[in-house]
Amino acid sequence: MTGRQYIPEEKQQAIGREQAKYAVRPMVGSDGRPDVSTWAGCVVRPLGFILDAWINPPANLIVDDCDLCSEIVSANNYGEPVEEITGPAIYAGYIRRIWGHFLMNTTARLWYLLKGAPSDAKIVFAVAEDENTGFWETGNYAELFDMLGIAGRIVVISGPTAFRSIAVPALGFNLQTHISPEWREIFDLLRREALSRTAPEANSPKKIFFSRSAWKTHIAKDIGIELLDNYFARNGYAVISPEKLTLSAMIRLLDSAEAIAFTSGSVAHNILLAREGTFVTIVESLPTQKIFQVAANLASGISPVYIEGSLAVRPVEEGSGPCLYHYTDFWQKYTEDTGGCHPDEKYLSDRAVKRRLRTFFHSYRRLYKKAISYDMYLLDEADLYFRALERSKEALRPWLYGERALYLSDYLDPYFWARRIKRFLRRR
Repeated sequence: MTGRQYIPEEKQQAIGREQAKYAVRPMVGSDGRPDVSTWAGCVVRPLGFILDAWINPPANLIVDDCDLCSEIVSANNYGEPVEEITGPAIYAGYIRRIWGHFLMNTTARLWYLLKGAPSDAKIVFAVAEDENTGFWETGNYAELFDMLGIAGRIVVISGPTAFRSIAVPALGFNLQTHISPEWREIFDLLRREALSRTAPEANSPKKIFFSRSAWKTHIAKDIGIELLDNYFARNGYAVISPEKLTLSAMIRLLDSAEAIAFTSGSVAHNILLAREGTFVTIVESLPTQKIFQVAANLASGISPVYIEGSLAVRPVEEGSGPCLYHYTDFWQKYTEDTGGCHPDEKYLSDRAVKRRLRTFFHSYRRLYKKAISYDMYLLDEADLYFRALERSKEALRPWLYGERALYLSDYLDPYFWARRIKRFLRRR
């Protein structure tokens, strides 16, 4: 990271350690040959998730995003009759519905399209059963494939499928391992194609905030998103709902902007489609780092400014939340250093903070019932959570420690009144 950051020092160090894991690995050798393996007379069998599959996998196991795997076996040794796809084919990995995974992982093998892949080859994706809904045929998923010129060649498999010949490109991006120049070229191509399909607008905003406030399925997860909408609007940003834009229109907007702000998560992975040199701010939704975001930053060539913009009241799963946005000391310092405007008082009042905290507990109970949930793979960053919990206890102390009522039912609790009487007597 470069420049001033508005996150805890230990989190900056964690991001720095994450950045150091990446090497630059070209997909095309010095002899001009692409890193592609070819299998003839075989069956590809999607296996789904296999824990730690990336550790010394056998040669016939293809490991993709998040340990999603497919097995390649000889058609002669496969006893069951299966559908066969004739003609050349390219195995492109798992297709993912979550936009961030789609943008980063579903494209990881597509670099081969730019490095000599047969122009008539079928592009074969595997799909997990719980995502086998045909989503790739609509919206920005379909537009991305169209922009790459492969929309009519997509084949998605969820069960064993035979191929007379199938090429398997190496991963152009592999989490915590490497980023290839060839994978980055995919996003250069998408930008060029989008700009050729759209015209610049004279009144296009120079500062944009990609908000998730209109994304109804995330309202219960992004608690306090209205605080961010208000903050960035007061500081001259146009508040944009990216899910309402076509991919081409979104890229045109990103290209025209001089400053872009995101919340951390899939929406911030769109930094890959931004123009290098753009000023990018990411408001962090959780105390732990987003490891995919580190890779997206490196691949984009953009070093964003991070703001710690949330509190940690309970440990949560990274992909499920909920997150609790709060105008933290780090965020306030960012405002002061940039000469910006604070949010409207109604978003900072005790009443607003209490309402957001109450909503957080309601959402947490709905998601996890009475359990305490966390991501095992983030245990190495447990210290980030513990420190964040301590900061949150100070910020929310009146409600977390019963000094003020959080719910109406608190007024019926004798212990609530006993604590208040004790505090009153101590002050006398």
